[in-house]
Amino acid sequence: MDSIDFPQPIRILLVGLSEGFSRSATRYIAGDMRMLMTGVAPGLAINTLLISFTQPDVVLIDRTTLTSEKETIIRQLRIAHPAMRLICVTTSDESYHDGTLLTCADALISADAFAGELENLIGNFFPERFVPVRGNS
Repeated sequence: MDSIDFPQPIRILLVGLSEGFSRSATRYIAGDMRMLMTGVAPGLAINTLLISFTQPDVVLIDRTTLTSEKETIIRQLRIAHPAMRLICVTTSDESYHDGTLLTCADALISADAFAGELENLIGNFFPERFVPVRGNS
């Protein structure tokens, strides 16, 4: 019997998200073999260490974590890990449409529509590794 090669799962790190949202995101990610949770960090200081250690493909970060001084840290992380994608999770319509967030994030995602938006973004970022599941678009 021929073996089937599955693509490596997309490694995801959560940063600065509420405990409840982190639990929900972790459950969602764990239920999809195309994704792998590499860690949960309460803030950027710990995140910089986790990124170096876990080499995530995607970092999901709370928009409130992105203050002006932390944008500098993110820019430094991008230089060190250029393939990493940063997705900013927002909770209000006002911040969701705030174009200034895109100065340091690859994409914005609504916490309310998390599951569908995350799959679409990851599929766009990593089309060769994140193949659609039958029945999904």
